Amino acid sequence: KGDNIVQGFSAAWLGDNETVAFLIEAVKPRLLFKIAGVRIRGGRGLDFFPTKSFAAVAWDEKQRLAVAVQREKDFRGSPKLVLLRLDRESSLELAELADGFLGSLRISPSGKLAGYFVDQGTFEIRDLAAPQTARRVKVPFGRYVWAPDEQRILLQLPEGKRGGRLVWVDLRDGKTTPLLHSVVVRDFALSPNGRHLAITHNREVRSLAIYSLP
Repeated sequence: KGDNIVQGFSAAWLGDNETVAFLIEAVKPRLLFKIAGVRIRGGRGLDFFPTKSFAAVAWDEKQRLAVAVQREKDFRGSPKLVLLRLDRESSLELAELADGFLGSLRISPSGKLAGYFVDQGTFEIRDLAAPQTARRVKVPFGRYVWAPDEQRILLQLPEGKRGGRLVWVDLRDGKTTPLLHSVVVRDFALSPNGRHLAITHNREVRSLAIYSLP
């Protein structure tokens, strides 16, 4: 109905196949966000958790939930890790992040773990079933994806505007193993089963390459 353009970003199809959830800017420049949505059938807009603001949101589309870092608009107090059930619009506080939050919040493939960076060199992991206990690994800050076994992450070590090198990080000891002989890639993704890696090269070489992994 009316305008058919949705203003937002970081969108996700939820498991009901009827709802798209997305973020809108609450505090500029992209410091805090609100969660909005739209029902595709009929075009009805949704405003999830209208009184809350978030520094980061990670979707679990199939279960129609998200893990988020909630913050006050004036940034007072510690950030809080919360579990959001979008189908019920209910919020559950999991843990207070007293040591801070830097970014890169991601949910593991099983939906059981959440990972994020506390600072430029500390990666923190929380079991969502027992979130009061955190496990930390020394890892340099960067964009990453979870491996299907959840024992490793594939991390991009940034190198300016060109992109970055890919390394496997063992979450048990923080040991890193280079991938693709330290080739600089612009973007990357793992297949759900972890057997294939897709990359795009830097801006001068606009190509997509897919590799088989052991």
